[in-house]
Amino acid sequence: MRENIYNHELNRYGIRSYRGSLPSPTLRLSGDKPDPLSLYPKELNTLGDWIRKTRLDWGITQEQAGVIFGVTECSVTNWELGHSEPEIRYYPMIIEFIGYYPYVPTSDLVERVKAVRIALGLSIEKLAEVLSVDKSSIASWERRQHRPGRKSRQLLLSFLQRQPMCVRGSGCRINKSTSEHLLSGDAAILR
Repeated sequence: MRENIYNHELNRYGIRSYRGSLPSPTLRLSGDKPDPLSLYPKELNTLGDWIRKTRLDWGITQEQAGVIFGVTECSVTNWELGHSEPEIRYYPMIIEFIGYYPYVPTSDLVERVKAVRIALGLSIEKLAEVLSVDKSSIASWERRQHRPGRKSRQLLLSFLQRQPMCVRGSGCRINKSTSEHLLSGDAAILR
């Protein structure tokens, strides 16, 4: 016959309630600790890979990295696993955390402007405001639907030349070596 592990009681309203507990076995989990090198990404292809590498180099948890970025531990986990990308506004903090912006310099003017925009944490709307152009123009340039005309190219070049000065009020921080890396390019874009 099965032993009844629940106690029947009537509560103050006359309704039967069940109280009881199940036996709790003592469990002990054991195993080898993972090799610290196995936690590192095999290749540094994404921003999440760079975040994970830097975090492990510093010996901090995802929760601690989340405090640095002002996000939850889940956000850092999702970035590292490639499930999501950080919002533009977090890029300046991430770049500062990593130590540089993992961007490959290009001679393409629009790609350089986009890289600087992202590094500074600027949305397309904010960049349009800074440049005094319509946000749909910037969006269509970045999507490769249109190419900027001569006047627009000059405007974009002047934006690149005055970085990071034009957005100091937005609270972003970018070091000199990062800005030089982002602003380097080929003179072919002037044509």
